[in-house]
Formats: sequence, structure tokens, C-alpha cells
Amino acid sequence: MAFVYFMQGDYDNALLWYQKYLCIREKELGKEHPDTVATYNSIGEIYRNKGLFDEALLWHEKALAIQEKVLGKDHKDTAYTYSQMATVYASKGDNDKALLWNQKALDNREKELGKEYPDTAITYNKMASVYHDQGEYDKALIWYCKSYKILLSYFKETFQSTKTVKNNMETAYRDAGKSEPFEQWLQKELESSP
Repeated sequence: MAFVYFMQGDYDNALLWYQKYLCIREKELGKEHPDTVATYNSIGEIYRNKGLFDEALLWHEKALAIQEKVLGKDHKDTAYTYSQMATVYASKGDNDKALLWNQKALDNREKELGKEYPDTAITYNKMASVYHDQGEYDKALIWYCKSYKILLSYFKETFQSTKTVKNNMETAYRDAGKSEPFEQWLQKELESSP
């Protein structure tokens, strides 16, 4: 129920159902169980979508403290929470902290999953978005391109994440004021690097 309400954008009802769910998880599984911690992150995501960033950070920090203690800093679930923290800070417009948390997620994902894995590519896209927001278009294009190449190698060009990264990259390219047609530039980028 909570997820359905969340997907519909009805964050108040989603929060109500997640809180009910959380009470059961904490009672039956304990506060340090990975499923309970995942619910903390879900609640944080709802608060972020409601624009209540400080509340969102509190829930993600709660999840993170447990994950770092129980799973360690190198676990993929910990990287997910680092990424969630970065998203909240980006939403707040605090690009320096967004980059810091994205870098933590990226370090973890590159180490644990490798540099050519789709989850790593999504983090590259998030790094690019922060640079794009800062007006550092050339840096953004480098990160978008890294992300796009990986997603393209795993999925088709019609896959939603691949299309999203390509659209983000094209926007950064236009914002940078480049004169060469985007598709022509992109083709050169795809051919020029491994």
C-alpha cells in the first residue's frame, strides 16, 4: 500500500502506511535488520519528495548509522544510503555535500561492483547532474558520457535509464553552448574511448 501511494505521489498516505509497516518490522525483525533499515530509507525518500529535507536526512542518517555498524562502509546497501544522502543534499541545493556523498557512493560501488556496472553508472549520472547544476558543463559531460556508455553496453538505447542519461547529457551539451550537432559529438565520444 505504501509503495502504491508513493508511486501515485500521495506522500501523506505513503508515509502513514510506511510508518505502520515500520512498527511491525521493528517489533518482529528488530531495528538493525536490513529490511527495517530499508524502511528507514523509504521514509526518508518520502520526506525528500515532500520537500522536508531535514526530516529526510534524519531518516537516512538513522539507516546509515546502522548500516555502517552492521554491514560496514563497503556494503552495497550502505552505498545506496550514501546515494540517498547525496540526492537530498542535491535537492536542497547543497552541491558540495551532494558531491561528497556521491563520491562516497561511487568509491563503494567502484570497489564492490566495478567501474562498468549499471549501479555505478547511475552514480556517474548523479555526479554529472551536480556538476551540471553548478554550471560545470564540461565536467558534467564527462560523467554523463561515462554513465551512458556503461548503460548502453548493458541495455539498449531504448531502456529508460539509458534514455534519461542521454537526455541529461544533451541538455548539458546545449547548456554548454557547443556548436557541433549533439548526435555527431556523441558518436565521436562513443568511438573515441574504450
